[in-house]
Amino acid sequence: MTEVVTRFKAERIGGLKHRARLAALPCCIPECGWFGVDLHHERRGTGGGTSLKPGPEALIPICRAHHTEGHQIGWATFEKKYGVDLKLIAHGHALVSQGMGLLPKESD
Repeated sequence: MTEVVTRFKAERIGGLKHRARLAALPCCIPECGWFGVDLHHERRGTGGGTSLKPGPEALIPICRAHHTEGHQIGWATFEKKYGVDLKLIAHGHALVSQGMGLLPKESD
């Protein structure tokens, strides 16, 4: 009988803890501060694509209104409008979670 092995099990478990931490944060857009966020996967330059979500280290907390707007106007336009770098925001959150032991470190 063939055993089914889930790849990246440690990352998935760590990803759940990271997701829980991010879900408790306010929207990452300056001066928004809305709680009750969606978790957006920043796909550009992260190995994501259509039907391929990147790992939990590419997540950002963003309110539903800003998340919808980003999808409507395009993420590059969105970043310019709000003066944010979503990939940098995601990376910063991943580093904090790694420091807290919620995500595996890149060298692990």
